[in-house]
Amino acid sequence: MTEFITRIAIPSDQYGIEQLEHIIIKKNNILNNKAAKKFHQWVNDKDGKFIVALSNDVIIGFGKLDKNGSKEWWLGGLRVHPDHQSSGIGGSIYREGLEWLQKNQHGYVRCLTYSNLTPIHKMIAHEGFKHIKSYVLMEKTLPEYRLTQNKRLFRSITPNDFKFIKLKFSRTFFFEKHTTYLIPAKLNILFKQNRIFWWKEKQGLIIINKNQLCFAHTFKPNELKAMLDDIENFMKDSKIISNPNIEQINSFKKTNWVLKHKPIEKWVFEKNLTKSND
Repeated sequence: MTEFITRIAIPSDQYGIEQLEHIIIKKNNILNNKAAKKFHQWVNDKDGKFIVALSNDVIIGFGKLDKNGSKEWWLGGLRVHPDHQSSGIGGSIYREGLEWLQKNQHGYVRCLTYSNLTPIHKMIAHEGFKHIKSYVLMEKTLPEYRLTQNKRLFRSITPNDFKFIKLKFSRTFFFEKHTTYLIPAKLNILFKQNRIFWWKEKQGLIIINKNQLCFAHTFKPNELKAMLDDIENFMKDSKIISNPNIEQINSFKKTNWVLKHKPIEKWVFEKNLTKSND
């Protein structure tokens, strides 16, 4: 059994984080070096917690607790050195974050993982998390020549739309991973970046990032296929990707989207927080 301690990350941990991610990426090509790229942002995050695990002063694991809304928290970026897995390190990192949340916050905390990572599923289930949503990665290759008139079906949202979006989505998307996109601060960023659009004047909403369809929703589910057809002529890139949830897959397949990383899914787990009185 590996002996280790957990603590809050400090600036001098950067090299250790980079080295650990490099080792892990070699073992699992799904993961990326997100922590190395965002190290300074994470270590200076005053609202969240960046937690590391060390053995003999060497970083062998880490995880990040992010605040995405007044009642919404995410536990993510969990990484453990391959030689030290199944030693309780991931669970200790999560527990340190959860204990702080239980004492200081209320609302709910979520985490995102992959369907093939069974040890993580067991660990977070032990901590009281429940599987609430599943997503897949899909892609579509678009024809070289496309229509342009459908672009008129989409228009950028304006700050005047924020209140309507909050009212319309506040309850509908309580169990959606993309809730974090629809808080006022994020809406303002998306508006300034010209990444969020109405479809057919408030019949649907999309969020894009270069070649990625980050979010697609119609207020009438049977209209999703029609919106996806129109998106084909709105996106600029020849190959586009998206992460639809399980309920949306059929609509995506009907418009010639295909699965990537089959059959691996992204799973969202959630735990309600009860603020401690201690």
